[in-house]
Amino acid sequence: MKGWLFLVIAIGRSNRNIR
Repeated sequence: MKGWLFLVIAIGRSNRNIR
């Protein structure tokens, strides 16, 4: 169940890129 982990990392990285 490490799918959420990848999602969290992707969202966190994308969040910084969006700003």
